[in-house]
Amino acid sequence: MATLSLINKHDSSVISVYVTVNYIITALSLFIDIAVILIIYRFTPASSKGYRNHLVTVMVIIGVSSTLYLCFFFQPLSTAPLPCIYTQGVIKSLLNLDTHWAFTIFVTIVALNAPPLVNCFIYRHQCLLLPASRYRLSNRSIIFLTLFIYIYFLSHGIGVYFMRYDASIQDAYLNNKLRGFSMMEMRSIACYNTDRFIVFFQVTCVTCGSCLLFLCASGMMAANIICPLVLFFVQFSFSLNNDILPLIALEVTSAYSATFGILLIAMTNTYRSGIISIISKRRLIGGGITLVLPSTPFSTISIREHSWTYR
Repeated sequence: MATLSLINKHDSSVISVYVTVNYIITALSLFIDIAVILIIYRFTPASSKGYRNHLVTVMVIIGVSSTLYLCFFFQPLSTAPLPCIYTQGVIKSLLNLDTHWAFTIFVTIVALNAPPLVNCFIYRHQCLLLPASRYRLSNRSIIFLTLFIYIYFLSHGIGVYFMRYDASIQDAYLNNKLRGFSMMEMRSIACYNTDRFIVFFQVTCVTCGSCLLFLCASGMMAANIICPLVLFFVQFSFSLNNDILPLIALEVTSAYSATFGILLIAMTNTYRSGIISIISKRRLIGGGITLVLPSTPFSTISIREHSWTYR
């Protein structure tokens, strides 16, 4: 690893812009999340209640939990290429929660975005198969698979918890490497074992890539999760000293909820057709034309139709 130059604390004006953008993203994301949840409840057919519940779970976890925690409570700041973080959010000003615990909770919440998506995939897989199909999973297999998936993604948070340097090692590690921080701020910084941190990013990138490949969870995962992870990985691996890129990466990650909701509606014919029907109704009513339009989308299911052949 190349020799590191002094890492300066972020300028107060940069932090102010970063915090303001966080609040804007929080407001917009919550508005979009609520709208998407209402659309899911309104236009998901009664025959797909199970799928609807999985989608709502995804939106609640991704939208409410992740967005509020990252943008409002946590607001992390990186000292990349040093694998250290500190916070400017409510966690620091009001709750006085240890930065390491705050980061561990954040990683756990983000990791828990994946299992509900996998549950959606399993649900759709089961619905597409005939009851007698040999590829249909048993209830016991589904329970085992669900437990394994949740345990695997929870392990990301557990792994982060055990990657932090001990206090004595961290003091020696940070010796003469940071500039502009007060003693109180230095004590609140959490630093992580560089080699383990790089391995963690590699594993996380592989995990996200696998989800993208096998679950086809649309392009928002690549744009909002994998790209920021790759950026951090490059910074940590090659000691790239740039204090603006990590903030941009964090803001891109913060927009994950809104991006997911928009793409979910745009890529699902049922919800897209439902919105178009509402807009069409209002236009016709405003023009004085009386016409009966379907109150539900023309498509009765939100998954691709299959032709069944019986022998």
